[in-house]
Amino acid sequence: MNTSSYTPSLKINAIWTLSGNIFYGFCQWTLLMMLGHTHGPELVGRYALAGAIIIPIFSLSNMNLRAVQATDAKQEYNFANYFGLRILTSIAALLIISGIATFWWERPEMFWLLLSFGVMKACESLNDLCYGSMQQGERMSWISLSMKGRGLFWLVDANAVIFFGGSLPLAMLIIAAGNLYLFCAHDLPKVITLQAEEDCPGGRALRPRFNRPVLHRLFILSLPIALTYMLVLLNVSIPRYFLAWHEGEAAVGIFAAYFSLTMPLSQSLIAIGQTSLPRLAKYFAELRFSSFWKLLLKIGGVGLTLGVFSCLVMFFFHRPLALLFYGDKFTDRSHLLFWIFLACLPSNFTGGFGYAITATRRWGKMLGGSILATILYAATCAFLIPKYELRGAIASLTACTAINFIIIFILLRQAVKAARAKGESDELP
Repeated sequence: MNTSSYTPSLKINAIWTLSGNIFYGFCQWTLLMMLGHTHGPELVGRYALAGAIIIPIFSLSNMNLRAVQATDAKQEYNFANYFGLRILTSIAALLIISGIATFWWERPEMFWLLLSFGVMKACESLNDLCYGSMQQGERMSWISLSMKGRGLFWLVDANAVIFFGGSLPLAMLIIAAGNLYLFCAHDLPKVITLQAEEDCPGGRALRPRFNRPVLHRLFILSLPIALTYMLVLLNVSIPRYFLAWHEGEAAVGIFAAYFSLTMPLSQSLIAIGQTSLPRLAKYFAELRFSSFWKLLLKIGGVGLTLGVFSCLVMFFFHRPLALLFYGDKFTDRSHLLFWIFLACLPSNFTGGFGYAITATRRWGKMLGGSILATILYAATCAFLIPKYELRGAIASLTACTAINFIIIFILLRQAVKAARAKGESDELP
């Protein structure tokens, strides 16, 4: 029997993706918890600042090829093309990071942390590339198993390094080795399996292609969504830049530790969005706008419900949770936890809307909205953080999520209107 005809249900895929994302996010978060208990806010802040520098760079270099693959319903490009572009852009990212790291040459702990963090993200980008192919085939169980395997390197190996007095750069290199191992032992073989099911030679997955015209077209296609996604992650980093400049690494550590508690919720919403992305793309391509909106509103309703519940939990239990997770050095300002969760409430509802815009493949429009949101966010951070410190960072976050809510809704309405103008829907609007 040809297994390519089997497509798991959306519910099954959602369960697999949710379990993988939550477990992986939890494993990542345990390293932050270990740093908080063993070293305090300053090292947590150094780690968070390194992430704020490295992650936007790799989000751009990754070109969000996973989303491009997942929504490539016409299969205009094969895996080898995506593989070739990913290798070139990852090399470019590592060169940029090496140049940035030289500014911390006189601070060896930060210098080596930046380099090792970059190597870890480069290896992770290979896993992410394979996930795009699996997601296109709606094999979310394979992605979930890979993420759980990678998470164990955070949970066990990296935490053991920190607990026994090892360095943070060493922990990053161990995680990088784990990512590379899962890529070779699990992810790439699964891509070959998918190609075999589609009657493609499996060996093609092992040979990245560097055809200049093809890579140029793929680069131009992916650039708007890559810039958009980079700006989204840059928005997470912007308050950390201002806090580091005005208050130091300890303030960054407190803010990052508190904000990281939103990770289970955000990972849940990411899992739902990633699972729904191929289905949303299919509905939009087929002009089935009724199904498109119905699924989208379900995603938003789930996100809003989880967000309200999380706010209530933080309102009543902020101090014991901060003490349990990070230690007594993080309890003095624990009341800010509630306000952080409240600030994230609009994004909990619109998280699915962002995936819906991705499904429309109208990435140029997304880029304009993201640039506007980033400029406004940076302006509010520059004005509020020097005066109000952590409270200013939270107020800026509130403004950012509200602005994104408005922009995303407008862009999505425009995308549906434009698609409706090109063809008549086969369903009621």
